[in-house]
Amino acid sequence: MGRLYMAVWKSSWEKLEEIIELEKKGEIGGYPKGVKSLGNWVTPDITGFELFDVEDEKALFEYIRQWLPWMTKEDVFPVLSTADYICLRSKIPNKPKK
Repeated sequence: MGRLYMAVWKSSWEKLEEIIELEKKGEIGGYPKGVKSLGNWVTPDITGFELFDVEDEKALFEYIRQWLPWMTKEDVFPVLSTADYICLRSKIPNKPKK
């Protein structure tokens, strides 16, 4: 497994419908080599989330770039699983107490 990235985006119903039609025609979409989607979700207000397993960060950014014309906002964050974070956190000396 590569590095995990979470994309969080915002769009509109009209733009989302346009994207779906373009994907059906094969005009946009498809994941480049080095980028694998682990799942994607959308909320009723058309905020979307997609989790990627990434071997090639440049390919991820090229993939994200193709969607920008339909997005009002797009953020991409490196993430860890909760289990990995807990393991990492346990190794940090002098962590602050709450």
